[in-house]
Amino acid sequence: MTPSRLLPAGLLVLGLAGAAPAAEVSFRDVAAVLSKAGCNQGACHGNLNGRGGLKLSLRGEDPAFDYAVLTRDALARRTDALHPEESLLLRKALGSLPHEGGRRFGPQSVEYALLRNWIAAGLQPLSPELPRLTGLTVTPAEQILVEPADRVRLRVEAEFADGSRRDVTRLACYETSNPGVTEVSLAGEVTRGRFGEAAVLVRYLDRQTAVRLAFVPARPEFHWTDAPAANFIDTLTYEKLRALRMTPSGPAPDAVVPSPRFSRHFGRFADRRRGSRLPGRRPARQARPPDRPAAGAAGVQRLLGLEVVGPLAQRGEDA
Repeated sequence: MTPSRLLPAGLLVLGLAGAAPAAEVSFRDVAAVLSKAGCNQGACHGNLNGRGGLKLSLRGEDPAFDYAVLTRDALARRTDALHPEESLLLRKALGSLPHEGGRRFGPQSVEYALLRNWIAAGLQPLSPELPRLTGLTVTPAEQILVEPADRVRLRVEAEFADGSRRDVTRLACYETSNPGVTEVSLAGEVTRGRFGEAAVLVRYLDRQTAVRLAFVPARPEFHWTDAPAANFIDTLTYEKLRALRMTPSGPAPDAVVPSPRFSRHFGRFADRRRGSRLPGRRPARQARPPDRPAAGAAGVQRLLGLEVVGPLAQRGEDA
């Protein structure tokens, strides 16, 4: 794959020590930086009325509008191609000028270098020849990390309509569903805060996907013993418990679970499912008699009108 398949030729190449392989700067990259810095979010310049005199499209959904705002609006003071470092876009993001949103990145960051180089190169607009973004792939998509493992680095790859692919890990946005369990760096490294599960939402421009992660203790005493599965729900549950290094509890006796109140409500639920009138207490108690545990499963299935008494792994047949 050559860079020319991905971005139009003639643009300035971003060179930054320690960053990913140099990529040509286009307004697509500028839009990604604005998203990563939070500039075009609903709580900032992306809301209906903008903020501080600057209004951007929400999450960069209208690149043409954003380009006009940054290069033409406010007497073109936001971007100065002759003196890039004096551009309001950069000075406010650096915090060298008063900015309600505070400092968004530093002068040695990838974000600053990319914006500065785009401005110095003449504020190139989004080329109509640029291939359309069609997908986003994150590796790993799902992973369980067992102690002492306490971090994992995500790799984000963008897919385009011409078949080309590009590593956009540094330009993607990351948001964790459980900040107490995981923290995500700007470079996509997920670090454990405490043991647990979390989903990390990964977004690049108008595409997003979720990564499912779990951090579990080593549990050196853990030993898995196969447990009988009555149906496909048990099978899936046991697979998850084994991956999390957790031993399943034994089955609860029928005498413990189906109290008269439970049986009464369950019977009414079951008859509603079958579309008939509400039953009395007797049919529900017969469906799951506490003194005959072995008859419980058959009674429940009979009440629900199911013919198969064995495992319900045939999802489409008995659902």
